[in-house]
Amino acid sequence: MNNEKEFEEFVCVIESFLMRRMICCLTTKNYNQLFISAIRALDKSGSVTANGLSKFLKSNQGDSVRFPDDQEVKASIKQIPLYQKLSQLKVRTILGALDLALHDPKSERLPLPSNLTIEHVMPIAWATYWVIPKQIANDPAKKIEFVAERNQMIHTLGNLTLITGSLNPALSNGSWKDKRSELQKFSKLNLNRYFHVPNGNSGTDPMADWDESTISIRCDELSKAAIKIWIY
Repeated sequence: MNNEKEFEEFVCVIESFLMRRMICCLTTKNYNQLFISAIRALDKSGSVTANGLSKFLKSNQGDSVRFPDDQEVKASIKQIPLYQKLSQLKVRTILGALDLALHDPKSERLPLPSNLTIEHVMPIAWATYWVIPKQIANDPAKKIEFVAERNQMIHTLGNLTLITGSLNPALSNGSWKDKRSELQKFSKLNLNRYFHVPNGNSGTDPMADWDESTISIRCDELSKAAIKIWIY
């Protein structure tokens, strides 16, 4: 490896590979053998480069070794309940990286506070304020299916954000109107700027309600940031 820039790119390939696999909840069991094989392949090629490592990692197939592409990452963010599948430390790491990536160049770049906690925008105990549509609530079979789907979707990345520990009790299991108001008043994180009404809004608010459709849209928005941070 000839220079510092090449080394940084090499490390970025490894980070992207590991983070994408973590987001897709793929196993870590074969990493020791995989990277030994990578070292051998690079040694055999005669040069240790980021491009060479990327090509090697992309050449592998199977759940234990593959490098998830953009489509798989997008699908995982939308479908996998990461809050349930990963440790809170890992989820905070993903959300923290996304917050930094969403920084607006017009504002100051500030370090993330150390006391941030994960918050479900639609709470885990959602039944009090987050009603089931009447046409579904009146059909027992549809209601069971709806509740199961919602209970999974609330743990996807699109419904998760970071807040300070002092703000957490104020949000808790409150209504969307109250939670959004608290986020707008007190949170300065880039992640939570998303919940503000856009400047110049014409009177319509695309987030007047927070439900499956708006969670899905935010999943898509966070996916765009994720695939730029951790490049395939």
